[in-house]
Amino acid sequence: MVKKRKLTIKQKKFIKEYTKTGNGTQAALKAYRTSPKVAAQIAHENLRKPDISKCILSAYEKVGIDDSFIAEQEKEGLLSKDLNIRQKYLDMSHKVKGDYRPENNITLNIGGILSREQESQLFS
Repeated sequence: MVKKRKLTIKQKKFIKEYTKTGNGTQAALKAYRTSPKVAAQIAHENLRKPDISKCILSAYEKVGIDDSFIAEQEKEGLLSKDLNIRQKYLDMSHKVKGDYRPENNITLNIGGILSREQESQLFS
């Protein structure tokens, strides 16, 4: 059985600030009182944590921002003539819903298996 973790005070403050601004870096700056570079990394990590994503989604639903609202906004954004706006609407709605999965990076050490010539062909 998976034990549900409690959110920290800083995570709760991050969620509160994020739902106000929609900007993860700004939310992390206020919640964690750190540099902008570190805040951006914290926001990146926090927005990928399932517990935090669920809380953000729940907060949005309380004020009427639910799946139907998001779908309507997506529709407006996707009908925009500006391709950057189209992409931004689609990307943000998926982030809010937690649809992005963490990247699976695989490191493969093939040293000694391939000749230098084969390695250079493979990685060129």
